Amino acid sequence: MNNPIKERLTQVLNQVAKAAEDCGRGPHTVRLLAVSKRHPVEAILEAYNAGQMAFGESYAQELVEKAEACAEVDGLQFEYIGPIQSNKVKLIVGNCRLIHAIDRPKVLRYVSRQAVELGIEQDILLEVHISPEPSKHGCRPENLPGLLELAVNTPGVNPRGLMAMPPYTEDPEGARPYFRQLRVMRDQLKEKFQLDSFNELSMGMSHDFKVAIEEGSSIVRIGTAIFGERD
Repeated sequence: MNNPIKERLTQVLNQVAKAAEDCGRGPHTVRLLAVSKRHPVEAILEAYNAGQMAFGESYAQELVEKAEACAEVDGLQFEYIGPIQSNKVKLIVGNCRLIHAIDRPKVLRYVSRQAVELGIEQDILLEVHISPEPSKHGCRPENLPGLLELAVNTPGVNPRGLMAMPPYTEDPEGARPYFRQLRVMRDQLKEKFQLDSFNELSMGMSHDFKVAIEEGSSIVRIGTAIFGERD
């Protein structure tokens, strides 16, 4: 039986591995996050059966419903990549292994409180506003050291790196300076705070992930190229 999700997933994985190898990196240094938001659980399970373990969601209620539906599926994990509202934190913490988009102290404290209540250590990334577009979310670069310092000294959270979305350009090369800027920030913060585990760079999507990998991405967020267009 024809399985387009399996075929597209295999193609994307091969492209990610080749992009890593082309710039002298091992394929294992880049992880694919399959962005499954607004796609049904059946599509997630198709990708899982084809070998994909990590899925990205952007809406808290949808995350909860899918996490419950997939609770018995061995090894399948969700990550939260959308903007976070304080009143939705309880739905997110504990239902995903990594939160990509912590961008302000208020949300960080809510995540901490919920993680402590659940008795877990929640891995997080700090989202950086590197785009000139005001519609994009994220912590301003000048406020990033303060946010990371707070995260380091806050119980229940484990800061693992940075995430960002550059402005969209038809030519993927247009995103390169933004990806490079994020890598430099990560390196500087890792050294400043002496954080051995502050290694992640969540950057790069369907149209620009090859450039992101060249600039050091460790997590690429790809949805449409795997699942097709959303309803």
